[in-house]
Amino acid sequence: MRLHICAVGRMRAIDAERTVFGDYVARFNRTARPLGLGPLLEHEVEDRKGGGMTAEADLLARALPIGAFVVAMDERGSVLSSPEFAAQLAKWRDDGRQDLAFIIGGADGIAP
Repeated sequence: MRLHICAVGRMRAIDAERTVFGDYVARFNRTARPLGLGPLLEHEVEDRKGGGMTAEADLLARALPIGAFVVAMDERGSVLSSPEFAAQLAKWRDDGRQDLAFIIGGADGIAP
């Protein structure tokens, strides 16, 4: 099952965030394969025209792989422990999902 992180905003190539993210992606891709997960792919979008949450939502929708199961990362959502999250990933994988996309909105959140 391929995992996609679709996020509003861009990390700079020489930023500390980019370094940490790259390390996590490399570790995930190396260790998750035997579990039937991966690769982990990144899709960054940026609203250069200042259209707000609606424009960001449109950009995120276009970044999603066709047929992907979508998980919106939102502060109002459910909080899962690491074991609960791992069990949920395994369930989605075992249900035959081919693509799982985590979407992360901009500073104002994600449009409904």
